[in-house]
Amino acid sequence: MADVRDAYEVCSLIPDPNERHQCYSVFGVDAQRMASYYDTVAALEEQLETDLATSTASALSRLQAATASRPSSDSAAITGSPPPPAAAAAVAVAMLWMAAQHLAFL
Repeated sequence: MADVRDAYEVCSLIPDPNERHQCYSVFGVDAQRMASYYDTVAALEEQLETDLATSTASALSRLQAATASRPSSDSAAITGSPPPPAAAAAVAVAMLWMAAQHLAFL
């Protein structure tokens, strides 16, 4: 997977499709599969990072608000809002794993 990631990071910068295809062949990667799978994986990874950062900040704000309104002796018993939606993160990770399995055949 590291070779595929390296190939993507280098070759995706090349605007001409034919030259990009040649670049992928230098890395030993099938350009058609890269376009089909890895572009999707890269987009999902970026979206997951953004979603996690946003939901983590939101959860932290809710937790801070909950702790500010309670006495310090009661802080261990806080039962504030649930953590960020783990189900969405799990689905995104599963999709990344499936895409990685497809890339393993490159």
